[in-house]
Amino acid sequence: MYLTVDMDVLDSAYIPKVPAKNTELIRTDELFECVYITGSYSLVQAIDVLCLDSLRNKSSITIKTGIHIFSKFSISFVRKT
Repeated sequence: MYLTVDMDVLDSAYIPKVPAKNTELIRTDELFECVYITGSYSLVQAIDVLCLDSLRNKSSITIKTGIHIFSKFSISFVRKT
């Protein structure tokens, strides 16, 4: 199974430069928890992050969030083995 994380699920207050300007969506800490929990399932073997565009965000907040997503997934992936 393959986990795909779309940055558009984040509220624009946390990630202001994602393509979809949405409010009242999830916070970054909620997304990190979801990725960690999902990555711990034995069927999940890989991850992909969509809408991670460093050119649209000069403060690199989307890149930092993406790196944190990958690290949460990696930690949960390693712990399940």
